[in-house]
Amino acid sequence: MELATKLICGKMGWPSGLRGDDVLEQIVGVDLGGTKFLMVCGDEVHQIRTGRGFSPQDLESNLKEFIAKLRAPPTGIGIALPGLVQGAERVVSCDVLPKMTGWSAAASFKGATCRIVVVNDVKAALAEEIHYAAPGITAGIVMVGTAVGAIKTSAATRGPTLRSFIDTSP
Repeated sequence: MELATKLICGKMGWPSGLRGDDVLEQIVGVDLGGTKFLMVCGDEVHQIRTGRGFSPQDLESNLKEFIAKLRAPPTGIGIALPGLVQGAERVVSCDVLPKMTGWSAAASFKGATCRIVVVNDVKAALAEEIHYAAPGITAGIVMVGTAVGAIKTSAATRGPTLRSFIDTSP
């Protein structure tokens, strides 16, 4: 399973041995990249191919179809994708999937009954890998996929969480 998806639905999501429908929270993890669109929630997994022509409408329709197959509505959706993300919600630039540039989760999923967070895939992967790290650790990660990205971070007082990587400024 991809690191960005593990961040949302993997080892951080549910205690070992439990399935998504056994707990109160039902989180959908989405790993969107230049060649694939992976959606995961508990034991439910669906993957389709993407490419430069992949559009916000493709994301929205496939995600809604995936959610409709779940036993219960999600309590949260996390979407990791390549590119610059502003405010955990809006894609500022995405050269791998150019039609995603300018896409806003809030505008696309008006009336959603759960929180939807959008984050850069490299930041999501790094947050996952250092979630249980000792305070003050300096870490780095390199991901190789359709595009190559790298990020390095240092935490001063405690191990970072996904929240520490999400730019919430307007």
